[in-house]
Amino acid sequence: MFDLRSRTTFGVQKPMSDLEKKIEQAINSVSAENDSNTPDFILAQYLISCLAAFNTAIQQRETWYGRDARPGALQVVVQTGEGPPRPPRQAS
Repeated sequence: MFDLRSRTTFGVQKPMSDLEKKIEQAINSVSAENDSNTPDFILAQYLISCLAAFNTAIQQRETWYGRDARPGALQVVVQTGEGPPRPPRQAS
């Protein structure tokens, strides 16, 4: 039998992250899955995928503008109001 909860990629079992479990629990606790008639774990997987796509887009944006695209570099701006030094832009 096929198990949708089985998180396998190319035959490798992938454990559910704590964040994904908490999102699934939050969805289930308020019955948010009822409107779409979609199981809570599928919605949780979808939201985790959205977050991953957003993070990728942010890194691509930072690279495009010549800024530090490493995770956590944005925190420097938020905490200090000053960003990391920008590398010189290269002519296209």
